[in-house]
Amino acid sequence: MGYTLPRLVRIGFSIVLFAALSSAACAQNNTSIFIEQVQAITPDNLCVATPDPSAVFWSSGLMDVAYASEYDGELLVGNQLVSRGDQATMRPESARVQLYSADLTIFDASGATLSSFSVPISGFVDVGSGNTPGYGVVHVPLIDAATAAAIPPGQTVVSRVKIYGVTLGDIQVETGNWDYPIYVCAGCIKCVCPATADADYAKSCNPGQNEAVDCRLATCWNAATGTGCGCKPAA
Repeated sequence: MGYTLPRLVRIGFSIVLFAALSSAACAQNNTSIFIEQVQAITPDNLCVATPDPSAVFWSSGLMDVAYASEYDGELLVGNQLVSRGDQATMRPESARVQLYSADLTIFDASGATLSSFSVPISGFVDVGSGNTPGYGVVHVPLIDAATAAAIPPGQTVVSRVKIYGVTLGDIQVETGNWDYPIYVCAGCIKCVCPATADADYAKSCNPGQNEAVDCRLATCWNAATGTGCGCKPAA
């Protein structure tokens, strides 16, 4: 004959089991959503970041304080949550994620903390299919203006990011910490000389970030003479 737990013991066991399951459901999970890379926006792609992991991306950043006061990133965020939608039963999809906040900590070359802050963000990550994650892009300031002004040029800093979101089913999710190195300089980004004095400005998506800028935006350019920055006199 089997043994049956007394009623009070059964109740106590049920409470403990419920608490354990509840705790597991609320446990921190850094795998549901994740940061994969910084999407490269260039004139070639019309300065538009697409939620595509195969698109061109920046593996590290370059910030020239002669042109830029902060460094902005278009972060590709993946969603590995299992789809909950079911058309057959008319159950709506609840695993899509709204991104709403990012924590940032910026370290200098020695690992010392330069600043730590949180910013509101706005982004959306769709659900994936099978083992393939869904992706979305969100704009995050990886170096804010106040921190940039305090960084001595000529060194690499690291921007550490954690992003927070909530599913359409009202479940809080967050990424793990993700590090992105950025070299900060003053006047190191190459500039493009104008073909003529009245030529259109060379397009740059984020002047002072990663790519060349028009020399007419540089402090070495002399607008009166149409020379400077190593450029020949513009016709």
